[in-house]
Amino acid sequence: MKALFPVLLLASILASPARAADDDDLAPPDVTVYLEALIANSDLKPFVDQRNSGLRLRFGFRFNDTRSGPFTWSGEGGLSLVGDDSESFTLTEAINDPGSPFEEEQQLIERSARINGFELGARAEFARFFHLRGGGFIYSLTEKEDVTVTQIDQDNASNNTSFKRVPSSDTSNGVAPYLGLGASWRFDDSFSVLAEVTASHIDSEQVESAAIGIRMEF
Repeated sequence: MKALFPVLLLASILASPARAADDDDLAPPDVTVYLEALIANSDLKPFVDQRNSGLRLRFGFRFNDTRSGPFTWSGEGGLSLVGDDSESFTLTEAINDPGSPFEEEQQLIERSARINGFELGARAEFARFFHLRGGGFIYSLTEKEDVTVTQIDQDNASNNTSFKRVPSSDTSNGVAPYLGLGASWRFDDSFSVLAEVTASHIDSEQVESAAIGIRMEF
């Protein structure tokens, strides 16, 4: 049910101008179309211990007739690459087996994570300066891990042996709620610069990002 809430919210927003049109003898709604392109920096620590740059391409419709006090409502959707990064680290442990010729084992672990998907949600703008975004992020999360094991003979390095474990890979898909807060600076009627922060709940982990970009209105 939680996954359907953003879709139902957007449907309600999209239906508002239709109701307004009925009240105004089927007058066409006052709609502004906008396109946004943003570069984001995301914290991928729940999956890899890195921050990584991503990209958002978004389109939306601002319904100028749908006002709730000082707020103007929009429906929007777009493609989002949250992040695509990798990390590597080494774990070392002693081998406590009297029958083994090796005294130490090192594991070189290489992990990667990629998160991308499609946003679908609504936006409330206050005085065309601040905005609050929310909705559902239809995501795909791909995680991979490679492990190289080196067993070390401290008395004779020529006896050291290395091998790779079977690589693991996992892809999960789902719908994650997201919430964002942003501000924009208008240079003219059609061009703005904007910045925003967004938090989403992906695969039971919170992922946060900050982004800056441009908006064109038509």
